[in-house]
Amino acid sequence: MMEYNSTHCRINISTQLHYFLTVCFYVYMICVVACYFLSYQESFDCRLYTPTLADYQKCPTSTLICFEKEVNVLVLESGNKSSPIYKPKLSIRLKSLIKQKEGANCPDCEAHRERTAKDFLTTLQTILEWMNDQGCRKPSSH
Repeated sequence: MMEYNSTHCRINISTQLHYFLTVCFYVYMICVVACYFLSYQESFDCRLYTPTLADYQKCPTSTLICFEKEVNVLVLESGNKSSPIYKPKLSIRLKSLIKQKEGANCPDCEAHRERTAKDFLTTLQTILEWMNDQGCRKPSSH
């Protein structure tokens, strides 16, 4: 049986807390930027490949990659309609969440249905809020 090492646990818990807070912050900031784009959605006349929450739950990496690619399309389509300050932030923060690898059963971005910019951003916001809810719950004491 392993011996309990309180110093090791404190460092481990501290590292986990730091990671936990960082992920929560990134998800929150992505939501803020997505909401910003959503406020301009009426002026966007484009259709974007839009994964669903179910797609994210099955294939988180490919779903985030798809959203990141389509956000770049949205930024190009928006032209001067959105602030240049926000243009790279959503894409960069989405990339920061893409870490793990997954199996070959996940669809390519182009396999998802094309939706309006409003539907795309609403779905992205829903997924980010779900991620935030799942990832930012207070860890259990077990």
